[in-house]
Amino acid sequence: THETVRRWHIVDRRYEDVGYHFLIDALGHLHLGRPLWRVGSHDGGENSRSIGICILGDFRLHKDREPMADQWRTARVLCADLLDQLDLPTSALRGHREDEPATTPTECPGFDPGTLRAIVEIERERRRTVAPGLYPYVSHQ
Repeated sequence: THETVRRWHIVDRRYEDVGYHFLIDALGHLHLGRPLWRVGSHDGGENSRSIGICILGDFRLHKDREPMADQWRTARVLCADLLDQLDLPTSALRGHREDEPATTPTECPGFDPGTLRAIVEIERERRRTVAPGLYPYVSHQ
């Protein structure tokens, strides 16, 4: 649960707060973590220039295991919102350890971040088609 992750970060790892800015539980509920104005503690070497999003679950157990449909939905909307607000291309969305060499030893995210980028791009295209004035993002992909 998000409470378990927060407790692990604060009590066990002695962080000031949970390292992620957002956490998405198994039911797709979005939980606020560290405020966006504070540097996260989720990806060593990248913390000062990234927003940490944790999709709760262990997706390493079975290679065909991925986040639940509700988690994908929440992640898709959250990531599209953040990228649109920050005027960033979908390619700016990165999975933990995609940019080697990573300084944090982890197997996260345990699923293919390309899948998330693909559904986020579909969401962003849908928004631009439905309401181009509200979603004017047209920067290079």
